[in-house]
Amino acid sequence: MFKRSKHSSPAPKSELLTSKQVIEALPGLTARQLQWWDEKDVIRPDHMDGHKRVYDASQLADFALLIELKRRGLSLEKARRLWKIIFIDLNRGYGYIVTDGKKLKIADTETAAIDAALNFRCGVHVIDLADLRCKS
Repeated sequence: MFKRSKHSSPAPKSELLTSKQVIEALPGLTARQLQWWDEKDVIRPDHMDGHKRVYDASQLADFALLIELKRRGLSLEKARRLWKIIFIDLNRGYGYIVTDGKKLKIADTETAAIDAALNFRCGVHVIDLADLRCKS
């Protein structure tokens, strides 16, 4: 998930962001989270400039998605699996995620999301994938 090829060439200079710029663009993100996610192979920098992590601007959507899913109660591992299912396996970025923090369902329409939410026995979050993809 979220990983760039180790052999990929850096993006053009105009599309690159330092860790500081990424943190400024996404409230709630800390320098330590960036470092930890890099160490755990969650979201890798586009490349390193000396000791500085440099990210491609397109990675902001990945950060925003991860932050939002964690805020909604999903663990880091569940967020990784969800990303893989939706954006890689299903190759789509639309629909709804319905989750109670432990289980999740993916719905194609708003009506299906409401039906799925009603089937959970406790409080749930309904996340519109279109909202997550537009946060960059």
